[in-house]
Amino acid sequence: MNRPIGLAAEAKKKKRNKRKTPVSLRIIRSTMKTLEKVSPKLANFVAWRLFCTPFRHKIPEREKAAHQSAQKSTLGIGHLSICTYRWGHPADPMVLFMHGWSGRATQVSSMLPHLLNAGYQVLAIDAPAHGQSSGKTTNILELVQVVEHLGHQFPLVAAIGHSFGGVALHYSSRNAILFSKLVTISSPMESTFILQDFMEKIGGTPALAHRIREYVRNKFNMEFDAVSPLYPDVWSVYPDWLIVHDNDDRDVPVNQAHAVKNHPLKPQQVITSGLGHYRILRDDHVSQVIIDWLRR
Repeated sequence: MNRPIGLAAEAKKKKRNKRKTPVSLRIIRSTMKTLEKVSPKLANFVAWRLFCTPFRHKIPEREKAAHQSAQKSTLGIGHLSICTYRWGHPADPMVLFMHGWSGRATQVSSMLPHLLNAGYQVLAIDAPAHGQSSGKTTNILELVQVVEHLGHQFPLVAAIGHSFGGVALHYSSRNAILFSKLVTISSPMESTFILQDFMEKIGGTPALAHRIREYVRNKFNMEFDAVSPLYPDVWSVYPDWLIVHDNDDRDVPVNQAHAVKNHPLKPQQVITSGLGHYRILRDDHVSQVIIDWLRR
């Protein structure tokens, strides 16, 4: 599916491309540059802390109705307190929505009426250190722990993940049959991209990126690359997989979707245009395409 971009949309796209670097990010880059010269060990500590610290954003007006209509509860998962949101009839098949980094459960709000009208109930959470859930820092292993808990507690038939949320869902599905269908939207596929993108944001050097990889290896007894959907792995069972991505995504370029062309799971791809990284979640046509695929 490819959607042409009109002249007006093209003009808006060029205007959006002229984003200024926030003052806070310029300060971080300057600080990291100094720390790498003075104390590489401290630079490594600060970089990892930044890597694991999401931003909490207020719920925008367009998502408040979904927030108010949700059946909310709190789950204790390990040391975590996770806020959950449910919509729909409890007898309907359940779809899990997993937001991205610095996101929130109610980002499913535009997709929600489509899913409910199609006969699904929807479960969403605020990830650790996001929204109303506990914590100030988190990582993909914590989120995978949460997803696995949800998969064993609820009868999930499918899962939809945006950006980082899609990576976490994909990684979770390697170890257990948690759901039969997986949709990843605007998700990075290569660990190299994830780390390089972060280094560019904070002004980090290749040496710092190497030390981050070593830190992950020593602390978690795993390779940084292991979380990547492209990491070679042995799949005994696996979900059907749909990838949705936009040609004009400036946060996670569409070449990340193209990178899985030869993936052993043989995912189906839907490529849109003019929607970017976030508006793709609010597009009615994208929602319908996902529902049609879930119903196959």
